Amino acid sequence: MMSDNAPEQTKTGKLVIVATLKIKPGKESRFEELVSKMREEANSDKEPGTLSYRTNRVLDKEGKPTGAYIVFEEYKGKDGLTAHMAKPATQAFLAEGEIIAGAEVAYAEEF
Repeated sequence: MMSDNAPEQTKTGKLVIVATLKIKPGKESRFEELVSKMREEANSDKEPGTLSYRTNRVLDKEGKPTGAYIVFEEYKGKDGLTAHMAKPATQAFLAEGEIIAGAEVAYAEEF
């Protein structure tokens, strides 16, 4: 689980995650559907520990989607991330199974 690798604390108390995801060919629409639900829930009052949750498609030189995505997440510390991971939309995404072909996740703090 993503929260297992997150730092316990940061100097600012905020935890920033930048995830670059490569989606399996043909699964992009399903990924966008699931992640849109996660974003809606994360940016609502249902997740007070989530400060920001933004989703982005990576485009090629011609402006066409590449099948890669960047997700920017900001939480009130690891507890905010843990709460996000337990929410219904996130659990539905995790239960979907093999949709991600590859991922690079960076944990950060603002300075």
